[in-house]
Amino acid sequence: MKRLTDKIYKIQLSDLLFLSLYGWALFNSFSVALAQICLGLSALLTIISILKDKGKNLTISNLEVSFYLLVIAMLASSLFSLDMSRSLFASLKFLQYPVAIIGFRYCGANTWHIITALIISQTVSASHSLFEFILKTPLEVFLGIAKKSLPPGPVTESGQLVFILPLTLIYLFFYRNKLTKNQILSLGAAIILMLLAFLLNGKRGPWIGLIAQVFGLILLIKSSKNRSIFLVLGLIFLLSLMALPYTRIRLFSSIADFMISGGRNEMWRMGFDLLDRYPLGIGFHNSKFIHVLNPELPALHRHLHNNFLNIAVEMGWFGLVVFINFALQIIITTYQEIMLFFNNKKNEIQNLIITLSLFLGTIGTNIAGLVEYNFGDSEVRNILFILMGIYLSKTKININDSITKDING
Repeated sequence: MKRLTDKIYKIQLSDLLFLSLYGWALFNSFSVALAQICLGLSALLTIISILKDKGKNLTISNLEVSFYLLVIAMLASSLFSLDMSRSLFASLKFLQYPVAIIGFRYCGANTWHIITALIISQTVSASHSLFEFILKTPLEVFLGIAKKSLPPGPVTESGQLVFILPLTLIYLFFYRNKLTKNQILSLGAAIILMLLAFLLNGKRGPWIGLIAQVFGLILLIKSSKNRSIFLVLGLIFLLSLMALPYTRIRLFSSIADFMISGGRNEMWRMGFDLLDRYPLGIGFHNSKFIHVLNPELPALHRHLHNNFLNIAVEMGWFGLVVFINFALQIIITTYQEIMLFFNNKKNEIQNLIITLSLFLGTIGTNIAGLVEYNFGDSEVRNILFILMGIYLSKTKININDSITKDING
């Protein structure tokens, strides 16, 4: 009992903060409530950590400044919103993110292990989706039971996979020399499960986002051998889309689905009309008002199915400019650092994996966001901000072996 008490007393604030951040990542894909509790706890512990060291280690990067501008745009849009209390509450709740992001730099080398939590969480979610898909037909056809999908659902899960699939693939590819055989097999199995769920979810925007990520990675890598590997992987994914009847039908029905009543064509027209009428925005988290303006829209359509248009409608033209600036800051900042890695001027392989994942994830998510409002899904936002927090923490772990061979063949 005394030993247990001694261990409890030895637990430091940084350990508690790490556990809350780890929980935020771990619960993200299968329990929004638990993930939000961990996020709130992380923000609280971060504030305590900042106060404890009197902000001595607190430095703000240009990337974070662009993020703070986005938060300011959210708060400002609340003042002109159609439902001020709803918008203001959502904006204030959003403040947890910039605070929790700072918390990653108080966790030291432990920050790296949060990557594992993201992969585990998404693998569990993908396994659940596949299990649901297998059960759906016999339940509905033979037993007459309508199988209702449980969270996160195909739209949200596909948005998450645009981040986690490339992350897991990059982790396995660049870190393979540091992994055991069992770890390699586990990651390989996780990638297969995620890819199957990704295909069966049938979301075309995320499919395009992943294709762009793979070919973006091909352009970044200098080694012709490694380029060939990722080219083959990209072609296999494309062939899978064309070979499977379900995915092929989804692809070839894209234009028809776009033009149907209550589809994206109609919603986007309404979005531009709203933007013209409310240039300052209708308020963050207020896109539900599209049903007030057009009650004929399907009840499930609570937003405009486009990141840029939805943000412009909710936060006005200023909010759209700030959001684009934020996305470009991530892409430009991470790209510059990636070039240092690939030019052999840096050799911290963990930082490469995190930086490359954030770079590709941001590009893929925004490409998918041309036909989806994935920024509106808290699970997708969580992954973005977790990777951003790990990246900004700049955890430096000494690695004696050069990664030149891993990267450039």
